[in-house]
Amino acid sequence: MLEYLLLKEHFISPKMFFLAGLFYVVLSAVVAVYLFPSSASIVHILLVTISSVPPFLNAIKKVVESYAEEGTVYTTSWLLALYFSYFIGSLSGFLVVYTLFPEKDIIILTSLQKKEIEVIEGLFITGNVVKSDIFITIFLNNLRV
Repeated sequence: MLEYLLLKEHFISPKMFFLAGLFYVVLSAVVAVYLFPSSASIVHILLVTISSVPPFLNAIKKVVESYAEEGTVYTTSWLLALYFSYFIGSLSGFLVVYTLFPEKDIIILTSLQKKEIEVIEGLFITGNVVKSDIFITIFLNNLRV
């Protein structure tokens, strides 16, 4: 339903994209953990990525169409504002999942990333990531990569 609203012209706004990012991340975490526990890491990221495509394609379409019209609000800076809002909403969604889900579910969601970090750290190619809990380790590894 939220995706349907994001495809409507008057709902394409940074506030709605923030809420969409938050909603998609939390919902995909619930679906991944409880319906696909054996591969929840991959399913979670897959669902978040796939769910973001239609709203962004619609927003890009609006920007391209607006170049032919005079006095429109749809510009590339508006598109960047949507992208940034979605990113902040997704980040907020990951924080909500990390803080509100039980620890066993967090371990299920981050198991594949944790294994990849251990492989990368074992290569001795780059510096060591600060040793702390799972979230900080994944965050710092993403910054390093």
